[in-house]
Amino acid sequence: MSKNRDHVDELLHAAGERWRATQPAPPEPDPGRWPATTARTRARWIPIAAAAAVAVAVSAASVMLRPSGPDVPPAGVAEQGPPAAATPRPSRASPRGSRPPFRSRISC
Repeated sequence: MSKNRDHVDELLHAAGERWRATQPAPPEPDPGRWPATTARTRARWIPIAAAAAVAVAVSAASVMLRPSGPDVPPAGVAEQGPPAAATPRPSRASPRGSRPPFRSRISC
């Protein structure tokens, strides 16, 4: 809270203290109402954790065993020869074909 309290802040603060003093203590937690953790609920996470571990192991192995260096092209990329001649761009004379441009029929 701010250090500069006005009269309304003091009234609210005092009312809050009085209200908290009238409230009963919170009840103690009852462990009997908690859901029991069984071996079955724990066992359903084992396949998910195993699949995640396999994915991490495969990813790490592929990164570590991949050949690296400037002379090795990335996987799936074929060796390229000299650059090909530039291909001409299509004409922008009529981007919509032979249709006339749109004209609004609204007049002011």
